[in-house]
Amino acid sequence: MTSLTPPTGHNSGEVSPELFLDFTREARLAKRACDEANSAYRHVLKRAEKAGINLKQFRRALADAGMDPDVKAQDDKIHASYMAWLGKPLGFQGTLDIVEPTQRAKDALANEVWEQEGYDAALAGRGPDDCPYEAGSIAASFWRTGNSEGNAFKNKVPALAKKEPKPRKPRKGKVTAETETTH
Repeated sequence: MTSLTPPTGHNSGEVSPELFLDFTREARLAKRACDEANSAYRHVLKRAEKAGINLKQFRRALADAGMDPDVKAQDDKIHASYMAWLGKPLGFQGTLDIVEPTQRAKDALANEVWEQEGYDAALAGRGPDDCPYEAGSIAASFWRTGNSEGNAFKNKVPALAKKEPKPRKPRKGKVTAETETTH
């Protein structure tokens, strides 16, 4: 014999129109933000291409830059093996024409890395007091900027605001004012 009691929980049909419409609006706003971000990304790619940047290699560099260095090294080792097996070994010749970055480019990259670390820390639930860099240092300034931007974004997205902080990973070494002067 089947039960005449209506089901409860998700997929039960016990959703109010207000709740449904709240989620519909939130999803629409999130979709709009994604569309705007994708449009901005495509615009950057078009500008980069017009400036003479090889987009295939540019995308690869962006993806590689986000990888853990140990994972990247292992991927490169595997790739080199595959190329050797195909009769196209990668030798030192591939590095002969590499243009070394200027100090300005190195500084800009370091600043961007510190800012992204702060942004990611905010999304993981850490605040400005959790900055791993020496107070008053350049690294701390960029980290706090990223952390502030991450917290602002997190507060705009309710699902992220409720997220529990992730446990912190131990750092290999803390950057001090002395070590960052080379950046």
